[in-house]
Amino acid sequence: MKKRMIAWAMMLVMLGMFGMFTPGHAVGMTAYAAGAASSASASSQKPVITTQPKNKTVETGKTASFSVKASGSGLKYQWFYKKSGAKSWTKWKNKTKSSVSLKAAKAWNGAQFYCKVTDNKKNTVKSKTAKLNVTEKASAFSESDAKWLHSEAQRILKKITTKDMNKMQKGYAIYRWTKRNISYAGSSDKSDYRIGARDGLLNRRGDCFTYFAVAKVLLDEAGIKNKSVVKLRKSEKEARHYWSLINVGTGWYHFDCTQYHYPKANFYMVTDKELKKWDKTYYAGAHRYSAKGMPKMATKSVQGMIDYSAATLSLAKELTITSQPKSKTVKTGNTASFSVKASGDKVTYQWYYKKKGADAWTKWKDKTKASVSVKAVKAWNGAQFYCRVTDSHKNTEKSKTAKLTVKQS
Repeated sequence: MKKRMIAWAMMLVMLGMFGMFTPGHAVGMTAYAAGAASSASASSQKPVITTQPKNKTVETGKTASFSVKASGSGLKYQWFYKKSGAKSWTKWKNKTKSSVSLKAAKAWNGAQFYCKVTDNKKNTVKSKTAKLNVTEKASAFSESDAKWLHSEAQRILKKITTKDMNKMQKGYAIYRWTKRNISYAGSSDKSDYRIGARDGLLNRRGDCFTYFAVAKVLLDEAGIKNKSVVKLRKSEKEARHYWSLINVGTGWYHFDCTQYHYPKANFYMVTDKELKKWDKTYYAGAHRYSAKGMPKMATKSVQGMIDYSAATLSLAKELTITSQPKSKTVKTGNTASFSVKASGDKVTYQWYYKKKGADAWTKWKDKTKASVSVKAVKAWNGAQFYCRVTDSHKNTEKSKTAKLTVKQS
């Protein structure tokens, strides 16, 4: 375009030199040149943002909106965001209108936003950035609510627990009462667990958050250590789930008293392994969670001690080996005896042996008593023995190994 304008100027000069144009011609030519210049300027003009997006402070759970206004032809919009702590901007998928909205949540607190506007000539302009400040939702839980909740929790505990119960028994009583006295309704206010507990105890219905909240208030009142767990979701479409970890003095276990429409859905003091096995069989991913920031979980199962049909938890006697088998040196032809002592409910015994040079242990057929005897012969020299004890709750313990040395007479 510039070259064309220069060419016209040179032509005007030449025409002037030879007297080949009138003043009218000059005016027309000048107007044409001005129009061409104006056209060139318009074609290169970028879109103009007339209204910039503004910073917003929004309460958790409410909607935050950002908008931009611009002038130009065939405008298109693309929004970008950068969350607090992020190093780079992210193109916001499907956010291609002049305004955007999102639900204010903790994850968006401190996030920044801007919009890139493009016209039909592919000229672009970038808006100023706007910041989102997310504030905590004002609690609908009053001081009188707190007093009532404390009083109601004490009333329930007085009804379902006794002074001679240990924490494991009290925890089971809380688990059973919550599961049996709250009906599943499918929704609840999740802004505060105390609100969830208050509504659950007043209405006697709610969802998994309600069960979790009611149990938490009772566990706190009973002095039982507990931590909150929220399901780790793979997408926003996946349902949320809430439960607890508890520690009655024997390590941390899962505690989930939500009513499930599945068989064997009982989760009082279950291990990671037991919980994953149930999820895999009945409801994949129901209890998926991140172990980051969580305490180390207990691995010893206590399910053999629990009868979920019973009103109270009658604790089994802990299986313990009180006397270990001892190594023996016996002359050829004499009898070598090994024994073990154990305390527990209906203890059974099974002995194993491994002869010298053998790679694996052998289950000793018919050796199912607390003691075993063997005639000392050369073939048994260097052999090792141990006993596995099992109680009626399927808890097992393995004794230490004992060695037999056979001496020639």
